[in-house]
Amino acid sequence: MGRILCIVLFLAVLSGCASKKKSVHTAETVSIEAAKTELQQTDVVRMIDTTRTESGRVTITEIEYFPPVVGANLCVRPIYHSHTSPAIKSFRKTIIETQTQTRGESTETISKLTAINENVALDSETVVKTEVTPAPDPKRWRYILYILLIIVGVVLYLKRGKIWKWIKSIINI
Repeated sequence: MGRILCIVLFLAVLSGCASKKKSVHTAETVSIEAAKTELQQTDVVRMIDTTRTESGRVTITEIEYFPPVVGANLCVRPIYHSHTSPAIKSFRKTIIETQTQTRGESTETISKLTAINENVALDSETVVKTEVTPAPDPKRWRYILYILLIIVGVVLYLKRGKIWKWIKSIINI
């Protein structure tokens, strides 16, 4: 009976001290596909005014003098005063002004078409394996001590005759 009791207590001690492990497995698969198409059209129109304006002024001055008097092989000039100019028969001044304007317009058109295609494919697989070990019980040593005391008490009770003989032999020495 003592052996059976010892075996049962020994198994109880071993099972009480075992630590349990928890395993967590997580698998995650992510698949992302994205397509982006961007169409951009740019029109540039340049209008240039090429109008020309030309202006000019011409002044024509015509002065006609009296002809010299010719007589008996003598050339007689008109009498001039010292501070005056020769005798003028007629004086005509003509002013011609011109203004020319040439209208013009130049147009330049630039058209630009841009297409951007962007494809993104992402395939991701994540596997997480976590092992969680719980913290050992802080009172486990107390339990182990109690169990050992019970075992010692049982052994002393079962072997009390032999133990008393041994204690008496020690005291008689």
